[in-house]
Amino acid sequence: MAQLPAAARALLDAIAGGESAGAYDVIYGGSKFGNFSDHPRQAIPIKTGPNAGKTSSAAGKYQFIGSTWDDQARKLGLADFSPDNQDAAAWNLAQETYSAKTGRDLLADLEAGKTDQVAAALKGQWTSLPGGIEQGGTASEFARSYGQGGTSAGSARNALGGSNALTAAGLPATGSTASAGLATRSPPQWLAPPPVTFTPLELPARRRA
Repeated sequence: MAQLPAAARALLDAIAGGESAGAYDVIYGGSKFGNFSDHPRQAIPIKTGPNAGKTSSAAGKYQFIGSTWDDQARKLGLADFSPDNQDAAAWNLAQETYSAKTGRDLLADLEAGKTDQVAAALKGQWTSLPGGIEQGGTASEFARSYGQGGTSAGSARNALGGSNALTAAGLPATGSTASAGLATRSPPQWLAPPPVTFTPLELPARRRA
């Protein structure tokens, strides 16, 4: 796993929750790939939403389209589409995008609890974020996790009864239940499994004495 600051890891988990439900090997539409030597580069038709009728090559935990992946791979010297490289590219892309939109340093703001601009700055890259054109089911969870005006470490820990599941920025720590939940709850609609129905077992009538 790529060595990233805890605040960076928490942000990436929150982003991935609405993009891929946290899976490194998923292609837009829900199918999987098994070869991480390169981005899959499959053009999948988009059937619903504001981009219906177009195609998407989005793949991986952060749903990189092919051209965006190529740009990050070139900048960072990444040789394959491995999970570690996906993490590194996503974090670099998030920092670049945030800086371009706000003129601020993303990690510094996350660690200081200044998170009110994060989703607004990144929603163009990851459209499932709050305010994005494909805002997903995890949008409200993202907003709660990162706050609307920043959350200090002390107040966040006190609100959770002194829980150590938060980092110094008031964000879910790597490996914590809170962090893992962001990447697994409320998967995007195209990835959600079909509903399961069943017929209750009918028990025999109780024998009379």
